[in-house]
Amino acid sequence: MKNIQISHNESHIHIDLGKDCTVLSSAILNGGAYQARHVLNLNVPKVSSTKTPPEQTLQDYADHQQWQGNTVGMMTAASMQTFSQEIIEEQGVSLGVYVTAGLSNLRCIGDPADSANMFEPTSEHNTINIILVTSASLTPAAMAECLMMITEAKCAAMQKQQCTSKKSARPASGTGTDSIVIASLGETQALSFVGKHTKFGELLGVHAIAAIERAVIKANI
Repeated sequence: MKNIQISHNESHIHIDLGKDCTVLSSAILNGGAYQARHVLNLNVPKVSSTKTPPEQTLQDYADHQQWQGNTVGMMTAASMQTFSQEIIEEQGVSLGVYVTAGLSNLRCIGDPADSANMFEPTSEHNTINIILVTSASLTPAAMAECLMMITEAKCAAMQKQQCTSKKSARPASGTGTDSIVIASLGETQALSFVGKHTKFGELLGVHAIAAIERAVIKANI
């Protein structure tokens, strides 16, 4: 992953993938399956008076930075000082996991919703955002499996750090607004399986847990 560039300041984490790549995410801007060159994790205020839609805020920021190419964008009120990363290369495959963490709206899966209205958007921004960039060429199914693996890693990290839901006091599985981005650079033969039985899955699990744990510890300081 020698061609990717990472910039980290008090306002954002920005990853320039160096070329258009296949990205699968739950991101606010250009979420879902998308072809993009840039991944953005933007710091925003916990309480905002702006009426600008969040996806427009992200796009305006990317445009202001004059990044060339499409951007997949997340936002968070978490401090960029919680940024943690794990980068590993094995058997010619590179993985980079990049995390920021905010813990003010920790939840356990199945907790009561904040609103009874299914169509009312959340106003929470303090969240755990996780980015995976890999040189591997992942099939669509493998990219979806990566989302599952990272979610499990997040739950494991929460358990190890004894995080509890602000709503129910049960063991937290994350926050109510977490987001995950998977970017596949497509530089190897295709990988169709990345679960816990595979070497890729082992490496992803170990390093995702480590990066998430460090970000959570920083958020608790």
